[in-house]
Amino acid sequence: MFGKRLWRNSKGQSLVEFALISLLMVVIILGTLDMGIILFRQNGLSSLAKDVARAASVGETPANLEAVARRDAEVIFTPVSSDLTGNQITIKGSNGTTIKAVISPQRHLRKKGELVEVTVTYNYTPVSFFLPNQIQMTAKSKTLMEKSTL
Repeated sequence: MFGKRLWRNSKGQSLVEFALISLLMVVIILGTLDMGIILFRQNGLSSLAKDVARAASVGETPANLEAVARRDAEVIFTPVSSDLTGNQITIKGSNGTTIKAVISPQRHLRKKGELVEVTVTYNYTPVSFFLPNQIQMTAKSKTLMEKSTL
């Protein structure tokens, strides 16, 4: 008699355990998804910085630098527009996000044998509800000038 009553009273226990475990599993799955996306995009930003620095070091024109940056941005999102202002390339995506690449020194100041540095920034909005609203991602690349741009 006691065993039957104990069995009857524990029917809701499985539902409670499932609710607790499923919440934990959702957090783990979303966290894993976000980490994968973050690593993928960070790799894309590093590649973009490296390719733009390389193009700048061989004396590519500003239009070609913009084209290289836009091509590499396709790994991160679908580019809608790009703009080159001074030494900054801004690429806007279809999802409303922006990648900014700053090249220093400016083109007219670059000399053979000196360093060219490209800094790329991107704000990522995570899928997970437990991470901050925006995570700023940054990548840098430095390369020696092979040609003078004068």
